[in-house]
Amino acid sequence: PLTLWTSPHQSPINAALEELVILGALERQVNSDILKLTPLGKQMAAFPLDPRFSKVILLAKDYDCLEEILSIIAMLSAESVLVSVSNKRKECLESHQKFMSSEGDHIMLLNIYRAYKSVNGNKVKL
Repeated sequence: PLTLWTSPHQSPINAALEELVILGALERQVNSDILKLTPLGKQMAAFPLDPRFSKVILLAKDYDCLEEILSIIAMLSAESVLVSVSNKRKECLESHQKFMSSEGDHIMLLNIYRAYKSVNGNKVKL
């Protein structure tokens, strides 16, 4: 027998639309529930990414940090590079500490990427 899909709940759809309004990808028409795609939204739609990542990439050139943003988004889009082996927990934590940043996890990921790039992708113990 053919199984029919159930309609999605409206609540997650509304939350997603509201996020796009907050990001500036959609705008509400005055005195209406109609949403319109903005020029920024058209640019964001060109990226096959989370809308937040798309907007950050588009804004990065204004802050002269496009390379850093692309590196961080690539790291966030891939499997975690941080490995913790239970029988080598202390060694793993010491290795992770080398990349930590008081500025947050995104800068830590950038530090990891830069270290990887500095050894040209060769396997070395960092």
